[in-house]
Amino acid sequence: MVVFKEENLPLLKWRLARVHQLYPGSDGVCRVADFITYRGIERRGLNRVCPLPVDDGLESLERTTFQGGQIGNAHH
Repeated sequence: MVVFKEENLPLLKWRLARVHQLYPGSDGVCRVADFITYRGIERRGLNRVCPLPVDDGLESLERTTFQGGQIGNAHH
């Protein structure tokens, strides 16, 4: 996960995105990537994004399937 650096906006307004695809150059170094945002897929230079810290404990959460409207361990 990253946020897009946007010089004309305050930090808390920067858009959140997920890395979709990296594009390595002829030297093998990635400088450009596609990111998934609420607007769709956008291509940006990596110098214009800030990576967010990742918690390894979230991997199991991503694999969890939630049924419509359920939150946590609530049973109806």
